[in-house]
Amino acid sequence: HEVLMQITAADQSRLLAKEFESKLAPVRTFTLHRAAAFPDPGNVAAAEKAWARIAKAGDKVDPDERYAAALCAASAGSIVGLDSLFESCQGKRWDREKREIRTALEGARGKPATDLLLPKLEKADRKGKVAVLRMLAGCGEKEQAGRLRGFLDDEDNTIRVTAINALRGMVDGELPIEDLAAFEAIEMASAWKGRKL
Repeated sequence: HEVLMQITAADQSRLLAKEFESKLAPVRTFTLHRAAAFPDPGNVAAAEKAWARIAKAGDKVDPDERYAAALCAASAGSIVGLDSLFESCQGKRWDREKREIRTALEGARGKPATDLLLPKLEKADRKGKVAVLRMLAGCGEKEQAGRLRGFLDDEDNTIRVTAINALRGMVDGELPIEDLAAFEAIEMASAWKGRKL
């Protein structure tokens, strides 16, 4: 596995895509996961085909293959697996894989992804809101950033910080700031409120 990671590079993402339908599950999982690290719109058809197969198979699919396929589809510019990634942004996987999830989500940045995610904010619980804001940081479109303004005043510091990081990604294309203290978050939220969104 480590050797394969070393020898596969961005210019081979189309070659990796040829194995998305391999008969061997470990090969499918590896190639989907590895291709996700190299956002390439040229892989969108193959990634969506893999996702359709996995969605149809339901619970019979290994969770790692499901995750890899959702990641790969997003990185290729598709929103088909975003609901599955929403689950990944709430659990332990986020703690382990936040950087690769963010990289993949950048491939899906735009109106379709934003339109899919924003409605989830209204009915989500705290964990769900945090997950949506994490995702919007990677794939939310700048034009709808103003819709997050209300979260800058949230009493819950985690939601406030995640909203700041979502705006950093959507408006400035910047990565999240980790471990932001409450008083720093209040200052940054205030600065964001002063900006034209």
